[in-house]
Amino acid sequence: MTTEVLQSMLYRGSEVINDIDCVVFDEAHYLADPDRGYVWEEVIIMLPEHINIVLLSATIPNYKELADWVGRVRRKKVYIEITYYRPVPLNHYILSGRQMVLIKEGDNSFDRELVKKIFFDAQIKKDKASANKKGKFLLDKKKGGDKVKQDGAKEGEEQKVLDQPVDIDAIKSQIALPEKTKLTANEKKYQKRAKRLAKKMKLKHQTGGGGKFNKDHNDLKQNVSLIVEKELYPCVVFVFSKKQCSELCMGMSGIDALNSRERSRIKRFIKKSLSKLEEKEREIYQIREMQYCLEQGVAYHHAGLLPILKEIVEILFAEGLIKVLFATTTFAMGLNMPARAVMFMKLEKFNGKEEVFLQASEYLQMAGRAGRRGKDDTGYSLLYFEKADMFRHQGIADEMQDMMDVKSGSLESQYKLTYRIILFELSKGDNGMEAIFKVMKSSFLQNDSFKEKLLEQQIIKNLEDKLDSHQELEPTTCTAEEVKEYNSNLLELFNLNHQWVSSASPKTICFPALIEFTMDGYNYHIGTAIQNDKANKALVILTTDEIETCPYDEETKKEAGDASYNIVPYKHVTKSFANTLKTEVSYMDSVRLKYSSKQDILEELETIDKDSLKEPRAKRAKKGKGRGKKGGGGGGGAATGGSSERRNELIQILKSSPAFSDPKFAELLKLINSQATTQKEMNKMVRSSKEDTLLKNEEFTSKMQVLKELGFMNKEGVLSEKGRFAQHISSADLMILTIFVFEGGFVDLPDEEMIASLAMTMTKAGGGNSDDLHPDYLPSSFFENKTLLEEIAGSVIDCEEKFGVKDEQKE
Repeated sequence: MTTEVLQSMLYRGSEVINDIDCVVFDEAHYLADPDRGYVWEEVIIMLPEHINIVLLSATIPNYKELADWVGRVRRKKVYIEITYYRPVPLNHYILSGRQMVLIKEGDNSFDRELVKKIFFDAQIKKDKASANKKGKFLLDKKKGGDKVKQDGAKEGEEQKVLDQPVDIDAIKSQIALPEKTKLTANEKKYQKRAKRLAKKMKLKHQTGGGGKFNKDHNDLKQNVSLIVEKELYPCVVFVFSKKQCSELCMGMSGIDALNSRERSRIKRFIKKSLSKLEEKEREIYQIREMQYCLEQGVAYHHAGLLPILKEIVEILFAEGLIKVLFATTTFAMGLNMPARAVMFMKLEKFNGKEEVFLQASEYLQMAGRAGRRGKDDTGYSLLYFEKADMFRHQGIADEMQDMMDVKSGSLESQYKLTYRIILFELSKGDNGMEAIFKVMKSSFLQNDSFKEKLLEQQIIKNLEDKLDSHQELEPTTCTAEEVKEYNSNLLELFNLNHQWVSSASPKTICFPALIEFTMDGYNYHIGTAIQNDKANKALVILTTDEIETCPYDEETKKEAGDASYNIVPYKHVTKSFANTLKTEVSYMDSVRLKYSSKQDILEELETIDKDSLKEPRAKRAKKGKGRGKKGGGGGGGAATGGSSERRNELIQILKSSPAFSDPKFAELLKLINSQATTQKEMNKMVRSSKEDTLLKNEEFTSKMQVLKELGFMNKEGVLSEKGRFAQHISSADLMILTIFVFEGGFVDLPDEEMIASLAMTMTKAGGGNSDDLHPDYLPSSFFENKTLLEEIAGSVIDCEEKFGVKDEQKE
């Protein structure tokens, strides 16, 4: 059964679940499927503890991570069994001009240059053919001919058959329904539709628009014929369109892959399988079409096939009576049906928005069907490109190499909190909320978060231990409060310094400029600022002093390739002498640095009396205070008025503090800073943990608001009749279909119209033909329901947008 069926059984509380001992999940990498992956996670989480599970896959690189999650969720030991080799080697070929060109053999490297050459040669042939055709056309014009003569077919009756265009009318005549003398009104409508579709198909294959189809189709027939000749069957041809599956299969007329004995077995099996159907059911067009294909040894398989036909095809394929099977990816994912060879019609698929190349895991999953253990020595993966695709994908070699040589990407969770799981858990009663949060926490999506949470808890514990382990130091000549006060004032000074330097204009600080700075708050240094490093909010300073590490910022002392360079953050700069000297010309002339070379600057620093610059601090501060209104002063830079005065005031307070002269001052300051830093880190970790929890709850809260707004539950979270009905819908959008039912969409509808309306809630965009929706053969109620469904879908999307819920499927 599919995981969706098992999920429904779990939701319904089926008694069969109690009798199950083990569940095997084949192709477990389907957990990463964007559309269905969340279903797999829900089933693994919801299965009762007494049930053992087995997961099988060939394309999960992060299998240890998956096993860790399964073990945590199931609360059981997990055993991993690994096979490091393919039992049957897999070779990869490109089909080119009825030839199989080997591009990768087994585990050897992909032949990138050969692939590029194949596509390059194809382009040259195209150019030559185009030139020859043009010259031939001109020659025939001169001779008075109206048509361009085409190249003659190769010798042999078989080649003539293969080169014949597909005769759709002939095929239709063989599988046509028996005519009736009297038709009902509905049968007349459907017959009218069938005639119009047949006319369209005939035009498609006879007009210029169908010419390309015929040409490429015949090229495909030749390659399929090559597969039959080399006996590379059974072969699965992967097609990424249900519609193309049947079309391509029907176009294989003329390829007789069966002997008389095999054909007889197929006919007997079909007759026996269909004997349980009524006569009118056996005349269904899809059944007649499939019967015609099967008798030639070909068939197709996709999700839209009638269940009885699926069973017939799968049994005959397993028996080896179907030589070539056209199938969608569902055949590779859901069935254990190995073949000798697989063929890819293209290496791109539509992802709902655009055509994208297959991922390595997708390609390997499908190609891995080739090679039957115990029967084949080698598996064959055949890449067929329509000629137009070959010219369009001249740079495809890189993508192909990624698919064949690169290991598949890590399996990532696609879990999402669905309305159905919310309704299901809330229907249980008071413990519904807790059950929902338990499911959310148990998802594979939260596995990394779970590990991160454990790590965060360990870090917080370590930080708490670090705080407890800090030794308490008692000051010698001052009190602990005075040290804390000093620390507080120093941090304020750092903040004002940062504001001052970061707001300074180039005119305020002229480079090179004499700068006073402190890294630890009590040792002051003189250096030359040579550059403003705005990215790091720091000045690049040259100094001859030995610089200590700042207790407030462990990375402030950064060396720029030389021990004499220091990157000093703005907050540690306390004075710009160049700015002060702008108003004291005589003093400025004696200390301003005018040299460009580093050595000259360092030599000049050695000659400067740094103590004389530090000593008159109070005197210059008073001068600066008096000149503050003019924009200069001891604070320098852009700091004027109150900020400049406060900086100067803080400097004096710090220098005169009793803590500054305490013998243990440096140790005390580092201890206070270490404690503050540790506490800050711990607070940050705790806050981050809380924010993460709030973020996870946000989606749940938003979807609860949507359900309440649309009447699926009351304000207290108790399910309404709508909510109880909706939780049992699994195959369609439960919200849209439920509202449709409660608004009377099915009232007084005959069975066939009810089925048509249900189909509209399940059909994906792009799967059909808008021309088929013709009012001539569809009842008016169909279009009324179509309009109603569109209005309901619009209202649901509007409600979701109102509460911040995004549902891409509805859009």
